[in-house]
Parts: sequence; C-alpha cells; structure tokens
Amino acid sequence: MLAHSTPPLASESSWNRSETSIDLNTVLRRGTSKHTEKLHKDTLKTILNSKSFDTKFFETQVSKPKIIFLAAGLLVETLRVDSGDCSLCLDYLSDPSIVISDLQTYCGSIAYFCASKYVGHVQKGGSSSFTIDKISEQLKSIFVFCCHRDPVLQSTAFQSADLIIMCIPSVLCHEAGIFSLLDILKLLFQSVIDGDTNEYEPQIVFTSDISGVKLVLSDSHQWRVETLNKFSSHSKSWVTQCQLKSRLNMKSILRSYVTKSHTAPDEVNFGSSFALEMAGKVLPSDKELYTLEPSTAGRISLTSGLLTQHQFKRESSSIVAKKLIGLSQDEVPPIAVLNQTRSPRNWLSPLLSLNMALVILQPILFPYHSFN
Repeated sequence: MLAHSTPPLASESSWNRSETSIDLNTVLRRGTSKHTEKLHKDTLKTILNSKSFDTKFFETQVSKPKIIFLAAGLLVETLRVDSGDCSLCLDYLSDPSIVISDLQTYCGSIAYFCASKYVGHVQKGGSSSFTIDKISEQLKSIFVFCCHRDPVLQSTAFQSADLIIMCIPSVLCHEAGIFSLLDILKLLFQSVIDGDTNEYEPQIVFTSDISGVKLVLSDSHQWRVETLNKFSSHSKSWVTQCQLKSRLNMKSILRSYVTKSHTAPDEVNFGSSFALEMAGKVLPSDKELYTLEPSTAGRISLTSGLLTQHQFKRESSSIVAKKLIGLSQDEVPPIAVLNQTRSPRNWLSPLLSLNMALVILQPILFPYHSFN
C-alpha cells in the first residue's frame, strides 16, 4: 500500500536541481556495512541483464550511494508491481540526475524486470488489481512513455510494451489500450505537420479528445518524424499480433474508433487511416486471399467490406432516428419519456438498442414477412 501510494524515488517532475548527482545525496552517503552492500549487489545482479552491462565494472566501479539507490528503487518498484502498477518505474529514466550518474542502463533493466514480473502476475490471475481495464490503463501509460524525448526511456518503454502485448495480446481488444495507441499515432502525425507549418514556434503539447492522451514532445522536427515512424512500425506489429488471436474483435474495435473519430474533410486523421489499413489487412486466416501470389496479394485489402459495414450501420441509425422523430408524444415509449430533457435528441440514445431497431425497421426491411 505504501509503494502504491508514493511517487517514484526519482523522476523528471521531482528533480532537485541542487543535487545533480546520486553520489551527492546525503541520505545515500550514510554508512553501511560491507555485508549489506554485498547483499544489495548480489540482488541487483540477479535481475540486471548481463548483456547490457559489464559485471566487473558493476562490482568495482559503481559507488555505494548508487548501489543503495538502485536497491531501494528495486524494492519500491517491485512492491508497486505487486499492487498493480508497472509503468511508473519508467519515470526514473526521466530524471536528469540518473543520466548524470550514468545509471540509465541499470534503471532500464529494473523497469523491464518490473514489466516481466507484472506479466507474471497477470497470467497467474485471481487478483482485482490485474483486471483487463487496469492492464489497459498501464499499457496506455507505457505508450505515452514511448513518445518521451529521452532515447533510453523511449527504448525501454517500447521493450516493455512489446513484452506485455506479446504475452497478453488481448489487452489491445479493450478501448483504453487500442484507442490510446491510435490517438498517439494521430497526435504524432499532427506534430510532424505542425513542425512543417510552424518551424520557429512549434507546438509542444498535444492532447487527444477521445482517449485523453497528453503528449509533451520535442520541438525537433527530425525527432518527431523518427518517433512517428518508430511508433507506427511497432503499432503494426502489436495490432497484427492481436488480430492473429482475435481477428473479429480487433476489427470491430478498429471500426468503432473510426466511427468515434471526427475529422474535417480537409484534414488527415492518421489514427483512423491506420485503423482502416490494419482492419483491411489480409491475414493467414483469409486462406483464399492469403495464398495468392505475392505480387497480387500485396495489393489486396479488405477495407471495402469494412467501409460497407460502417455505411450500413450509419444508414440504419439514420432510419431509426427518422422514425423516432416522426412519433407523436403519445407514441414515445415510457423509457424515452423518463429520459427526455429540454433537447429533443437526448431521449433518442436509450432507444437505439437492438430490439427497438428491429421493431422499427421490421416494416421497412421486411415488408412481406411476419414475425408473429
């Protein structure tokens, strides 16, 4: 409970400018026994990736305050993972003092370890802290870290997202996860356009109106283009993994995003374009199309069927709305009367259910059939 309710031990928002290095922290410089220091080193070596750092250098050159800090961070973030949060440990890499002290590699390994531990808890199940809603929120936070200006933090966030989606691909079938991914693509594309049009005063903060994602981006146009390409490439891999497991669910939620996104005729919504591209992608489950020659299969897309379904749903909703608007006050069902407010449209929403739509559309779509 303590770890869940406390901020990370180091972050960009809590950076103390008077202490530019971990070695200068007076608390970490307090005396400790050789046995305790060796115990912390042995614990850290068991979870740190041996390929990403020199073990001998870690044993002899990393100072005692840094060892104590890494051990404390590992303890706090491990307890935080047990409470259902694995994204906050990435915030350590945003602290400039971590960069100055050359601890980014170690903190990145700790963050990846926390992500793998979090996946283990999810696969074990049986806890209300690891429901699909909360997993999607964690993935949403990791997606935001994938757009951070620090390259090490960005790379670690991509690795954590890869691990979670590879082990739990169904997490993208939830709106919080996939909508935030598509919104980030939309915002990154907007940032590139903004960098072209406002070269000397580019916009830095971008906010989405669908998922509420907020990005604080670099003003470098090259960085924005590279980040968009990198995030788009990873997104294709993530969505494809999810489509291979649950294609129909994924196609439905991608269509839902396209329906909810409102774009002016002269604007480009890269998130919606990406959703249509992935929803129309030919997968191995489409056996007849997937086995065609590569030169032919590369030009095939199922987007036309998706757009046809989207158009049919919009026309059906329009027919229902027109029929309901034509009803007199005495013909309005009781549930509509209970929900009616000053606006004549407010009482339409509870009526647009499947049963009501079938009742109203029956004489229109099936004039010669009786359902009695």
